[in-house]
Amino acid sequence: MILESIDAAELTLSVAEAAQRLRVPREFDRSAFSSVEDELIRNIDCKMAAVRLPVNREGNVIRIGDMEVESNNLSYALGDSGEAFVFAVTLGMGVERMLTRLSKTGVSAHFIADALSSAFAEAAADRAQEILDRKAKTKKRFSPGYGDLPLEIQPKILEALKAEKLLGITLTDTLLMKPQKSITAIVGIENE
Repeated sequence: MILESIDAAELTLSVAEAAQRLRVPREFDRSAFSSVEDELIRNIDCKMAAVRLPVNREGNVIRIGDMEVESNNLSYALGDSGEAFVFAVTLGMGVERMLTRLSKTGVSAHFIADALSSAFAEAAADRAQEILDRKAKTKKRFSPGYGDLPLEIQPKILEALKAEKLLGITLTDTLLMKPQKSITAIVGIENE
């Protein structure tokens, strides 16, 4: 099990990602959003957990540790990997509380904070993969809910990571994560 805290200063916000989520041109003036971004950064308590598991497959039925799923897209993303990292990353409950507060007090500030926190969550997933790359060379990550990889695998991923205990991540009845700004992913390990 790999468990790490990631300092907000280590998160490199993609300007393209932020612009897309804010629905503004890529050349946008960040200073217009700086007060919300500064508050958001102060509320980030980013953590990641990862576990390295064996990968076995029969056709498009993939077994990663104790998880079994049928997914053409995940099979393609894993390629010939015999192992994979399963990981989760979260910005933490401070961001969740900030978003809840802003949803009641300021529509524009909430929109900006929500968009930027989503971009920061992607930056956190990128940083988590950089950390994993130090352990073994990885392929591109793939997350539940994309392509044909169903959200129904979320409970098994979070269980394998002990995510509720270690990261404070829980699932709603509709399989959405709390804190909302959390990401789970599976990333194949290059064969050495």
